[in-house]
Amino acid sequence: MTTLSMDLLASLREITDNEVIAQLSPLNATLTQRFAFPDVDETAKSEISKVLFARLSTVTPACLGAFLELIRILSRDRHGIDALISEQTTDLLSVAAGCQSVQIADLTSKSINLQVVLEAQKCLSNALYHSRVVRDRFMTSGAFDDIANRIKQRASAPTIPGEQELMLFSLQPMDASIAVKDAAQLRQFDLRLCFIVSAHAVEAQERLRDILRVVESLVVLFDQHISHSTSLSPTNDDELSCEILKLLFNIFCHAKKDSLNNETIPKFECMVKLCERAIKEAQSTVGNVPDLAQNAVNLLATLPTAVLLLTPRPIGDSEGASSHPSYDGYDMSFVNALLQLFVRKLETVNKTETELLSTYLSVLIYISRSSKQARRYLRLKVVPPLHASDVEKRPEEGDSLRSRVVRLMMSTSQARDLAAEFLFVLCKRSGTSPFALRSSHAVALTSRYFF
Repeated sequence: MTTLSMDLLASLREITDNEVIAQLSPLNATLTQRFAFPDVDETAKSEISKVLFARLSTVTPACLGAFLELIRILSRDRHGIDALISEQTTDLLSVAAGCQSVQIADLTSKSINLQVVLEAQKCLSNALYHSRVVRDRFMTSGAFDDIANRIKQRASAPTIPGEQELMLFSLQPMDASIAVKDAAQLRQFDLRLCFIVSAHAVEAQERLRDILRVVESLVVLFDQHISHSTSLSPTNDDELSCEILKLLFNIFCHAKKDSLNNETIPKFECMVKLCERAIKEAQSTVGNVPDLAQNAVNLLATLPTAVLLLTPRPIGDSEGASSHPSYDGYDMSFVNALLQLFVRKLETVNKTETELLSTYLSVLIYISRSSKQARRYLRLKVVPPLHASDVEKRPEEGDSLRSRVVRLMMSTSQARDLAAEFLFVLCKRSGTSPFALRSSHAVALTSRYFF
C-alpha cells in the first residue's frame, strides 16, 4: 500500500514486525519524494506515534527504523507537526538518539542500532526546526544538555575511532561496525541539533556558552578536524567544519561584544586564527565563496573585539621582501583575502542573498577602525584617487569596486547602511580628497531614502 490511511495504521497494531516493515517500506519509498502532505490529516499523524508506542516493548531495530523513517519524512511539513511529534514522541526520539537523561520505559537498548540513531537524529532535526513545543521539551528534558556534553566528550580525546563513537550513544561496539562516514554523520547531526535549538532560543545560546561551556570544545574539534591536512580543501565545503562555525556564530551572536579579556583571549585567538586560515585559503578557489569561508566571516562579525587579533602586524626584518600583500611595512594578507572574498561575493550574490554581504562589511569596518594601515590600504583598493573620467559619470555607474559598493548603498537591502558606513570610515580620515569625501557622504545620506 502506498497511501497512509487509518485502516493501514490500524492494521499495523496486529501484524508482526516483518509484516510492518513490508507495509511501511513501499509507503516510505513513495512519500520520500514529497515535502508537503496535505492529504495526511492530524488524526493520522497522531495515530502513527500511538501505534509505535503500542509496539514499543517488542519492536525490533528494523521495525523501529521503518517507523522513524515515516515520521522523519512527514516531519518535513510544518503543518500538523505537533500532532505528529508530541512531547512523549520527542522523548522517544531523544532516547533513540542516545540522550541518557530521558527515559522511555518500554524502549530498551536492544531496539536501538546505528540506523535507528541516525533516523532519530534526522527526525529531531526536522521537528526542532518546525516546532516550539518540541524545542521546549528537548530543552527541559535534559536531551539538549546530553548532546552538548557528547560534543565535549569528543573534544576531550585526541581522536575517537568509529566503534568508540557508538559508546557515546549507549551502543555497544560489537553491535555494529561503523564506517568513517557514519561516524561523521553522528557528529554532524549532534552539532546541527544544537545549532537549530540555539538559533531559535537565546536561552540555549547562553546555556551553551556560560553553563555547559562548549566553546572551547568546539574550537578543539574544529582544530582537530582540519589539522590532519595541509589544506582546508575549501572547494569541498566541509560540512562538519561548517556546522561547528555556525554553532559558534549562534553562541556569540547575542553575547556581549566587549567580552575579550585575559581569560578569553587564548580561546578567541585560536578560533580567530582558524577563521583566518579558512578565509585565506578560500582565495585559491573560483566561483562562489566556499561555505567554510562564508561561515568564518559570519563568526568574525559577531566578535568585534576578537577581530583586533587580526589587525595587520609589522613585517619583521628577517622576513625580508615578503611575497604577501603589504602596506607601509605591515602585512595585509588577511585584509586582502577578506576584501577579495567580498568582491567575489558582490559578483555572485543574488538579490535574495545580499544580507550575506553584511558580515563582510562588518569585519572590514572593525579592521578599518582599529588599524590606520589597514584603513589606508583598503581606501586605495576601494576608493582610489579620482581621475577626470571618474567625474563624468554618476558614482554608482561602472564596474569599479567603488561603484559596486555605492550601488549596494543605494539598494533596499539591510547591507546598505553598512556599505555607507564602510565608505564613510574609509573617507573620513585625513588624506582623502574632499570631493571623494563629500560624494561618499552625500550618497550615504541619500541612500537612506530608498525603502
